Amino acid sequence: MLLRKGKSAARRQTRARILLKAADGERDKESMKALSVSAATVYRTRQKCVEESVEAALQEKPRPGAKPKLTERQNAQIIALACTP
Repeated sequence: MLLRKGKSAARRQTRARILLKAADGERDKESMKALSVSAATVYRTRQKCVEESVEAALQEKPRPGAKPKLTERQNAQIIALACTP
């Protein structure tokens, strides 16, 4: 159902396709070529499925992101300068 209807992230769909191809007995190299993904992506997805669960393999861990370069006060000052005639 994940691949057929509704909205879902592209990475989640790719992981689902990797797992479906693995379930069909397709080799990693074939999956890599068919889905245009790296060997590491196929390996990590399959490994996570075996070690944790299918749902865990489909999910993406939260990313911390970069720290803001400016403080809120600096942002406010720039906005004030930009909006001043």
